[in-house]
Amino acid sequence: MFGSKRQFFRATLVVLVACRCRWLRTLPYANKAPDLATSLPASLIKVRGLCRAAGHGRGVTAASAREAAGLGQEGFEELNANVAEGNVEAAERIFEEIAAAMPHLKWQKRRVLEILEEDIGREILEAEAKRGDIGSAEFWGSRMCEEGITPNLKGETKMIDAASKSGQLASAEHCWLALDVDSYAGVICACAKAGKPEQAELWLARAMQAGVEVDVISYNAVIDANAKTGKPERAEHWLARAIEAGVEVDVISYTAVIDACAKAGKLERAEHWLARAMEAGVEVDVISYTSVIDASAKAGNPERAEHWLARAMEAGVELNVISYTAVIDASAKAGNPERAEHWLAKAMEAGVEMDVISYNAVIHACAKAGKPERAEHWLARAMEAGVEMDVISYTAVINACAKAGNPERAEHWLARAREARVEVDVLIYTAAINACIRARSRQPHRAERLFRQMLSEGIQPDAFMFKQVSKAIGKARLKLLCSELHINSDGLRPMLR
Repeated sequence: MFGSKRQFFRATLVVLVACRCRWLRTLPYANKAPDLATSLPASLIKVRGLCRAAGHGRGVTAASAREAAGLGQEGFEELNANVAEGNVEAAERIFEEIAAAMPHLKWQKRRVLEILEEDIGREILEAEAKRGDIGSAEFWGSRMCEEGITPNLKGETKMIDAASKSGQLASAEHCWLALDVDSYAGVICACAKAGKPEQAELWLARAMQAGVEVDVISYNAVIDANAKTGKPERAEHWLARAIEAGVEVDVISYTAVIDACAKAGKLERAEHWLARAMEAGVEVDVISYTSVIDASAKAGNPERAEHWLARAMEAGVELNVISYTAVIDASAKAGNPERAEHWLAKAMEAGVEMDVISYNAVIHACAKAGKPERAEHWLARAMEAGVEMDVISYTAVINACAKAGNPERAEHWLARAREARVEVDVLIYTAAINACIRARSRQPHRAERLFRQMLSEGIQPDAFMFKQVSKAIGKARLKLLCSELHINSDGLRPMLR
């Protein structure tokens, strides 16, 4: 049926592309990525050109190929139509005719697959590795293996990379052929991404035993896997091993360990590795400093938090809202509103856009210290800065006013909260009513008005609210009010006796 290998090669290539088209349509993202499927005809042309350049089919035109193949114009168009439609059954039927007439089938399939893997296959593998689609990568790898073709280094690495990015650990380990550092790194990263630090460590050890010069990427994957699974000791262990091996560890390596120690509440170890990084000349970034600052804050040590914030500023690190908020929160929790205010002001001077969490920390600190004027000041500053404050912010200020026995200011901020369209709740109304109780002369009328206003907004009172209203207006009046407003007071009988 075919007079030469070049004619067989063209027909074989067409059938393989038909198989590829059908397989592409089974992908879950086929409808979302039509460009990948529709690019195959162009890829086919590219391979034909590469074959000509390599001496396979040089000078063979499409017409002469059809004539030599004995397919004729109609048969060739039928084959092309099957390819375009992904009708692999029809294309395979024609292919069987070719196989029967061509004794060197194995050799030709091998050559076609080699070219596909080196040219089209590589492009598709790269695209699908970026998508994290291991199914596609395994398709190309298994097809080659079936024909006795060992995937080359780049093809194997792409399969491992696709498995790693999709988090499919078993597939990544299955693809491994002990090729080079990139292959090991791919499997190690897959284990790390799957949250299996023990397996990541195992593959790192295998790489070392095989004499592979393990790079910083592999070490970082193992360090990060241990850090994310709450194993700071193992993260420290592998960072130390990397340093001993002479690997040029980077800021990513140190940051992962520092963060792991910080989250585990191991302030001294976090500080140790931050100091080691600085001694090694690593350009420590804001993430590393912030981890230590936050660990200091959580350990109730505002002095150390301030120390590291100052060190970061000296090093010219551009601090962010998280860094400053950690110091502010540490000072606030230590009952030092002055220092909290100081660092909030410093952050604003530095041009850092502070958020609601930062302002709330200062407001709470001032309110807790019995400084309602300062709490009001910072709430007003936040609103001026365009920060969208929440119900927690307003409740803190109203509580501060309540403690100072100032119901007028409490009601003022309740009104401001409603104007700002903050979703007020029973707690904020309870705080406002509490201000009526704490006033020098109790204000039952204001308390009752606030209670009615709350009910009109559809907010349901809780047991503590009833208790506060009872204190503000008296038990008898509350009982009458419940009857008037049709409030079920069965659960309040012990309170109203």
